[in-house]
Amino acid sequence: MQCGRIKTSLILLLSAALVTGAKKPEVAELKLTVNGKPNATIVRPANATPRESLAAEELQKYIQKISGAVLPIRPDNENVKGNLILIGGPERNKKTEEVITREKFDVSVPGPEGLMIRTFGNNRLLLAGSSKNPLEYERGTLYAVYEFLEANLGCSFSAYGKPGSGMGEFILVKKSVTIGSIDYSQAKADVSYRSAIISHYKDIPFDHGLGYSLMDWLIKNRYNRILTMSTVYEAYKTNGLLADAEKRGIAFTVGHHEASTLFLPPDGNKYFREKYHKTHPDYYKLLADGSRYYSQNIWGGQMIFDNRNEEAIQEISKNIIEWLNQNPYVDMVCLWPNDHNDEQCMCPKCAPYSKAANYTYFANEVAKRVKKEHPYKKIDILIYSDIWAYPGIVLDPSIVVNQANWNMSLGMRPYGKSDGSSLIGTAWEANAKRWSKGGAPIVYYEYYMGSYGWDQLYFPMADEFKSIYGNFKADGYAIGSGTQIECYNLWNFLFNFYMHGRTAYNTSMTLIDHLDRFAKIFGEGALPIKSYLRYAEGLFEGQARAESMATGDRKLMTPGKWFAENADKKLIYKYFEDAYNNEPEGPLKDNIRMLRMAFRYADLYVNGGGDGELKYMQDHFDSYSTKLGYGIAIKREWSGTYIPDKWYNMSSGVK
Repeated sequence: MQCGRIKTSLILLLSAALVTGAKKPEVAELKLTVNGKPNATIVRPANATPRESLAAEELQKYIQKISGAVLPIRPDNENVKGNLILIGGPERNKKTEEVITREKFDVSVPGPEGLMIRTFGNNRLLLAGSSKNPLEYERGTLYAVYEFLEANLGCSFSAYGKPGSGMGEFILVKKSVTIGSIDYSQAKADVSYRSAIISHYKDIPFDHGLGYSLMDWLIKNRYNRILTMSTVYEAYKTNGLLADAEKRGIAFTVGHHEASTLFLPPDGNKYFREKYHKTHPDYYKLLADGSRYYSQNIWGGQMIFDNRNEEAIQEISKNIIEWLNQNPYVDMVCLWPNDHNDEQCMCPKCAPYSKAANYTYFANEVAKRVKKEHPYKKIDILIYSDIWAYPGIVLDPSIVVNQANWNMSLGMRPYGKSDGSSLIGTAWEANAKRWSKGGAPIVYYEYYMGSYGWDQLYFPMADEFKSIYGNFKADGYAIGSGTQIECYNLWNFLFNFYMHGRTAYNTSMTLIDHLDRFAKIFGEGALPIKSYLRYAEGLFEGQARAESMATGDRKLMTPGKWFAENADKKLIYKYFEDAYNNEPEGPLKDNIRMLRMAFRYADLYVNGGGDGELKYMQDHFDSYSTKLGYGIAIKREWSGTYIPDKWYNMSSGVK
């Protein structure tokens, strides 16, 4: 009887369709390439910005890698016909305005950094981002291109390796590229500040061969800012890396711990010739012996100025304004103390106040003056070490408070609790929230690679991002965070770095969502790699952190050390063995080798027994002590010999 009812119902439905003329819904198809031949044209604005031009070129490049077809690129003032891929919104692209009004687009994608991926009929595809917000530099349009390539064409941009090796990315090859109907948009970035902190400590060259690879990787993985030292920034101006970052819309915060010698140099510099320590020694802090402090480098003195000297405030403000005039692309400058802690100025004006009060007063007064000439530019101040407690000063809105999650008495915050409680509800967050009540936004200076004292030992903490960044979005007190990162240590902390910018940009994506995209670069080995990362993230739940300096127990290596000591190494190596066996020889197998090498390095470093193997890694793969390598840092000097096995016989060849 039940089968009979189903059959009768089906007959009635078919009859109704015949009577009413109902048709099966049509699925719109847009054919971009057919049998390796182009079947669409990319249309960019005639007055395209560098970001819009790059968006068109990147789309063309990757579709060629996928299909072999080279789609032509044309300006929007030409009479182009057929299937069109439109780069840029209706404000920017005349052809886009033919399919969507500016008003409708702006309602859907107000930004900053919003994006739209949408088909119109079966012959128009729009890839566009918001462009009306100050200093957003069409990043949303670039994000739209990369999101389309990942979500709709199956690409992955997880990593980079040795240039020319083909490592780090995944391209799904097919001669014909056809897409169905798409209607996807993100109104704006969920968390607006997603920074890479590039410091180049000690002897790392500014012209490192992987510098361009890092810039390319950053924008593909939704980073939107670099915070760096003034010497790094100046080097980037001469070696082309600044232009490369500008082409990608990556913003710059300049100064770091070198800010004081940049903007008020004791011995003059190329911007400001005056030797201020000779002409105005009173600009510098008064010491107990009656002398004025002289700063030789970034590593001492901490607060080197007389912070309540009004002439010093006026002079440094004038210099910052002049420097911004000469460096118009920079939208934020640091006004940071020197690194390490030290005594403050002992003059009668400063002595009654705390370090934090004097420093905040000084930076706040400078910010007020700079804002008059540069209303969209910001002054970044650093809260860390013993400059920590909020002094109750009303902060100018042009201030950004950058709290390093390391304090003299608290130590460094723990990492890795998947519910976000490594930060949420802690003393570190409470301090940041007190500062936010002063009227300025908060950003966090984070250590997703650990501090430099941790010797690049991996510790898994990517699963905390969704909770923490979701909290930023909901609470509103913090606008984001930055992490220390360099071009040479990508593989040491790859999944941490991958998740940082992406999760902050779109907090709705889960760890599993990210893993699915991330692991494509391991080919048929993706499933065991995902199992490894899920195991690692589940094991490490904030068990170890750097203790405080105040207790004399500053265990800087503890998180990476704890993971290497406590992980089930037999299980982890089994995951890598399975991944290796599943994937044929080629660049994707090399990606498996590199991720294993990052764990292997930490295992041997902490647990011993492999100096010769570490020496081999260092000689053939290390990017810390060389200008190239594979994007992994093998710290310390190692000795011994080692006969390489399958894990080091790269398909790309070892040089």
